[in-house]
Amino acid sequence: MGLADPAGLRSFRLGMIEDFEAEVTPLLLAGMGAELTACRFLLETGPSHRLAAQLEARALDMVVAAEIEAAQEGVERHPLLSEPLIAVWPEGLVGADLPLLHYSRRTLMGQQIAAYLGRIGESPGHRFEIDSTPAILAMVAAGQGWSILTPSGVLHGKRAGVALAPLRGRG
Repeated sequence: MGLADPAGLRSFRLGMIEDFEAEVTPLLLAGMGAELTACRFLLETGPSHRLAAQLEARALDMVVAAEIEAAQEGVERHPLLSEPLIAVWPEGLVGADLPLLHYSRRTLMGQQIAAYLGRIGESPGHRFEIDSTPAILAMVAAGQGWSILTPSGVLHGKRAGVALAPLRGRG
C-alpha cells in the first residue's frame, strides 16, 4: 500500500482466491473495516490467474492468491502459507479404482497438480477437467471419482461424503 499511516486509506481493492472467500475473507474484512473506518472496500473473488491479471492491470491493489509471478514493477510477493496436495476420495472408497476428477489445467492449481503427477511419474486418466472446487467435491461425494486438492480447497466447498488421504503412490 505504501502508506506510512494506513488510517488515511480511503479506498482498497482486494482480490481474494475463492478458497478463502467463506472462511478467511469475512474475518479479514471485518478486522480491516474496524481499523480503517474511513476506507471503502472492494472485494473481488476468483481464481488466481484472473486476480493476477487484474492486479497487473491495476484494477486491484492487492491479491491473496496461489503463487503468482511478480514480473511487474512495484509488485511485491509475500508468501502467507504453503499447503500440501491431498487426495480426496468418496467416503468409504479411498484407493478404489475410480477416475481422476482433474482440476482444470487452465488454472494455476490444475497446472501444479499436473506438474506433481508428472514428477511422480503418474498419469491417471481422467474424463472430467473442472475449474470449480465445490463442483469437484460434489462429484467426489457422489462417487464419480477422486481428486487432488489442497486443505483450504476442501474447506471451501461441500465436505460431506468425502474422505481425505495423503498422496502416496497413486497420484
